[in-house]
Amino acid sequence: MNIKTILGAVGGMIAAFLCDLSEFFPIVICVVFFSGLDFATGLVKGKIKCEISSKKAFEGFWKKTALLMALFLGIFLDFALPALSVGTEFANITSSIAFSGFIGFYIVICEAISIVENLYECCVPLPKFLINFLNICKEKIDDKGDEQ
Repeated sequence: MNIKTILGAVGGMIAAFLCDLSEFFPIVICVVFFSGLDFATGLVKGKIKCEISSKKAFEGFWKKTALLMALFLGIFLDFALPALSVGTEFANITSSIAFSGFIGFYIVICEAISIVENLYECCVPLPKFLINFLNICKEKIDDKGDEQ
């Protein structure tokens, strides 16, 4: 086998897999966009405050990678659970994007909070209601974890 045949086969498998994932594209695009924007605003904040560190950037990159892995876990669960629940009482309960939608929404909210925090620390003028709203959201998210 030559390299072109192997690359063609792998490309075909990836294309076939992506066709099945078309309903998840909006979620993945939003998460990638907000994660990238958070990473970029973090770099700008580091530059403005003269705190650029390759260690912080490296940690941020791996954090974003872990968030994408969590999203892909949600996508996998959205595929696997309906297949595993066939013939049980839970067969009709599962939605097609239940887990990935929840995980993606959570990631986007957390990244939006981080983006606004980065912009605020860069002295970008932001409306007070936006800062207050996101602070309330962050407190609510943090408080819910402490109750358990």
